[in-house]
Amino acid sequence: MRAIRAKQLLISLNNNELKRLKLFLSSPYHTQQPALQDLADLLIKLPDKKLKKLNQKKLYQLLFGDPVDQDEAYCHKKVLNTLSDLALQIESFMAHEQFQNDPAQQQEYVSSFLSRRGTGKTFEHSIKKWKQLISRKKDAFSRYVSGYRMNRIHFESLHTDRHNTAKTDDYLERMDTEATRAYWIAHLSYLCSRIFRSSILEQEQGLQNQITRALQQTEALIQGSEACPNIKMLRKLIVTGTTPGSFELYTSALGFFQRSFQQFSLKDQQTFSHFLLTYCFTSYDKGSDDFLKLGFELSEWTRKKGIISSEHALSEAAFMNSAIMQLAMQKSMESIEQYITAYLPHVPQEVQLDAENLIRAYLDFHQGQYWPALEKINKIERREAMYVTRKYSLQIRIIYHLFTQNDYRLDAFDSSIESFQKKFSSKTLKLAADKKKNYLHLARYIKAMLGFHTGQPQCTGALLKELEQNLYYNPIPCRDWVKEQLHHIKEQQIITPLPEKVQIS
Repeated sequence: MRAIRAKQLLISLNNNELKRLKLFLSSPYHTQQPALQDLADLLIKLPDKKLKKLNQKKLYQLLFGDPVDQDEAYCHKKVLNTLSDLALQIESFMAHEQFQNDPAQQQEYVSSFLSRRGTGKTFEHSIKKWKQLISRKKDAFSRYVSGYRMNRIHFESLHTDRHNTAKTDDYLERMDTEATRAYWIAHLSYLCSRIFRSSILEQEQGLQNQITRALQQTEALIQGSEACPNIKMLRKLIVTGTTPGSFELYTSALGFFQRSFQQFSLKDQQTFSHFLLTYCFTSYDKGSDDFLKLGFELSEWTRKKGIISSEHALSEAAFMNSAIMQLAMQKSMESIEQYITAYLPHVPQEVQLDAENLIRAYLDFHQGQYWPALEKINKIERREAMYVTRKYSLQIRIIYHLFTQNDYRLDAFDSSIESFQKKFSSKTLKLAADKKKNYLHLARYIKAMLGFHTGQPQCTGALLKELEQNLYYNPIPCRDWVKEQLHHIKEQQIITPLPEKVQIS
């Protein structure tokens, strides 16, 4: 728990330092965060054994009272943020004690030495070691400036206006080019993580401007060098594509990638561009037409650059389902054909036919044309695990809707289910074991429904019994229906129809 880290910092202070810390926490800057003082007192008084047993809920109640109309996730996040803020303020205070007239030295101290500080070491001992390090290594500032803690202090100082941007820029001018580049890459990573944890962008004042500036600085510094940001960090920016007010941020990340993509490895290029496309298509129904338009423009750009692999192309076709579903609901058939026509020529030739079948199967499905959709799905031959799961999950949904409409064609169902079971029984299919079991049990479930509805002998009580023993892997609607059928078989030998409103996702 993060409380342990905060307490380790507290107990390493002597009595005089502790008094000054309390004055520091009671200063006007902290009037909006009275919980910091309460938290510090609580951590000092609590024995270690009780501290370890203190969970997030109890700590929230001690600091803020009983939660009113707040969900568990909100309480958890608020407690963690308060704990992190206390540790941050303790470290800031300790740096301020030693370097009162030099904000840059304060940040330097916090970034480089405190992160490696031992539990039992006193503040004075830490300062002594720090001074020795500076005297031995004059370039220590450049070596450590890109540390995570320095970035955190830097961001907090800008976010709270405790130090203005001019001072920070002056601080950065003291670094050499390599250290500056490392700093901006690390700082961009921190900002991306910060915005990834924020559920509503508008609550983070100035954060988008900070990220835009960090993107610009990073882009300028990485040109012609081997350094580049971690691709996972940039992905966090794209995850915000489903939050309010994020389209501008999304396009900033996209522009950065398009101008700097040569700095990344081919694998990272494929991963990130695929991620961008995924969010374009899946965010369409949560944003505006801008996302869909941007998705097709990006798709064309990646084809020209030779970035996207065949597997990614197939996955994109599946993710286009979100956009197609919205267009189908709006009955914008001309728009659908326009987008499909624009998209398919850029798909690698070896997967073009399968991609079109999948897209048009989704389109038929959302228009209620289940048999044409099933026919197109059965033509798909690609074997990639990512693609197989999307193909068969749609097949399951199509067959289920046909059942609810009492539309049976036994031969077609049998061939689909046999193909389904054969594929998911294969040892060569790279898919998690629990997912394989889930799909196999769904296949058996549909076969059971098929037997009941058509009166075929292949569905027996034994099959239902097998389904009952594996209910953990079945969706709740399946469990309820199976239990009901078993009850009637045992008691009255009566078969009940399938519930009409049950859905399998």
